[in-house]
This record gives sequence, C-alpha cells and structure tokens, in this order.
Amino acid sequence: IDLILIPLMFVGGSPGSCAGGIKTSTATVWLARTRARLLGQPWVSLFGRRIPTEILRRAVLVVSLAMLWNLVGIFLLTVTEQVGDSLRFEQVIFEQISAFGTVGLSTGLTPELSAAGKLWIIASMFAGRVGPLTVALAVIRPRTPPPYKYPYEPVMIG
Repeated sequence: IDLILIPLMFVGGSPGSCAGGIKTSTATVWLARTRARLLGQPWVSLFGRRIPTEILRRAVLVVSLAMLWNLVGIFLLTVTEQVGDSLRFEQVIFEQISAFGTVGLSTGLTPELSAAGKLWIIASMFAGRVGPLTVALAVIRPRTPPPYKYPYEPVMIG
C-alpha cells in the first residue's frame, strides 16, 4: 500500500487547498508535457487548450525542486537515523514524503527521530506547504540577467 500512497502524498492536493505537495494541476501539466514530448508533439495541450511555455517551465521546475528536496531529505534521514535492523528504508521514504505533502500519516518513526531528523521533518512540512518554488526563491535571490548572452551549444540528451 505504501507504493500507492507515496506518489499520492507527493502530489498532494489541489491549488488553493491547505494540502502540501506539488499540487494536482502541476502534476497534470508535467504529465501532459511528458506525453507531448514522447509523442513528438510541437506543443502541450490539455482538454483542447494549449499550455503556455512559461507554465510548462514552472511545472517542471516545481517537480524538479520537489524531487530534489525529497531525495536530499531521504538521504539526510537515512544518515541521521541509521537505517538498519529495526528501521526500514521504506519507513524513511514514507515519513519524508508524508511530511512534504503535509499528509499527517506516519509509520510511527517520527517520535523516534533524532533532533536533526525532527528538524528536517519540520522543514519538509514547511517547504511542502508553501511550495518548493517559493522556498527556492526565498533562499536564492533572482539576479538581473547579464547584458550579454552565451552562444548556443547542442548537447546530446538521453
């Protein structure tokens, strides 16, 4: 059942709700973008409407930042909590994603966490609630673009 709940907790609720996570609309736009790229379509559309490029970029950025945040969190919890005999790796993943999605579900690990683990879970709840893009913009101040541009370089991907 964890394999079903973890992706649902990562996505969270709909925009405007009190839920955390990346939001259902962001996940839908990200999946539509992935589908369009796989099918070789020149644009992304949903329900007979094209999605603007800026919205696509923002959705990819939110999903990427959320995945990075949770991967770092899983790593930190694995290190601070010493996954071993009594503590399973699945519990750490579940606790991290649940905190990020502000779901409130737990495997019972949270009371047993170290002080560093509890602080990380608190930070994950905050980041999941306000959004990873908001947290990133609060930490990293956007700079004005330089008055020059670098030349393009084709890079092989995949």
